[in-house]
Amino acid sequence: MKKRSTFIRGIAAACAMLLIIFDTRTAIISAREGMLLCLQTIIPSLFPFFVLSGIINSSLLGQSFRLMQPLSRVCKIPKGAESLLILGFLAGYPIGAQLITQAYKAGKISKRSALRMLGFCNNVGPAFLFGILAPLFSSAKTVWVLWGIHIFSALVTGCVLPSSEIETTHITPGVGISFPESLQKAIKATAGVCGWVILFRVVLGFCNRWFLWLFPASVQILFSGILEMSNGCVLLHNITGEAERFILA
Repeated sequence: MKKRSTFIRGIAAACAMLLIIFDTRTAIISAREGMLLCLQTIIPSLFPFFVLSGIINSSLLGQSFRLMQPLSRVCKIPKGAESLLILGFLAGYPIGAQLITQAYKAGKISKRSALRMLGFCNNVGPAFLFGILAPLFSSAKTVWVLWGIHIFSALVTGCVLPSSEIETTHITPGVGISFPESLQKAIKATAGVCGWVILFRVVLGFCNRWFLWLFPASVQILFSGILEMSNGCVLLHNITGEAERFILA
């Protein structure tokens, strides 16, 4: 089975390479657009949060503050892991997921706990919201409402996931990382995010060339946003109605 899946993956990659060879112009233009999106939006909105969140989380992880204890009880997460959720809410994905992964690899939380806690980090950060979506709406309150919906949805998703030993687990404090260490991790994480954004931009470029142009703008944007959120958000300016734009966002 493994050999078969490897063979199929290789064939798929070869077919994708042929498509790029036969239509190099679409691939190059789409990749250039993806790189521009990263430079203008992704890096400015995520990179500073990657750097600072790494330092903050390494200092707070394992520290159980009294004001945060109700959060751990309601969400049924390990005591001392509240910083993971707070930073996830403030910075958005993929920072929350990255911090949870780092805590798991460091042996701070179990795999089951890490998988469950990922459900709490499925929200966008305010820097991304206000950097991309704020200019698309007449009032900044609309963006705050969007962020509130994201936070509420993430909390509901995490709370409905089953829990077991998580409620009784307590994370022990670790050693904080230095600024250079956090910077190196932030560069690696940002590069990974940009790589996916560029890749999906190329995929969307071919989809637009083949069949997406047959559908209305709202369908094109919805498809793009489901496939990759950043690429979908930058297309929202093509929607004239603010109410429809809000729903798609």
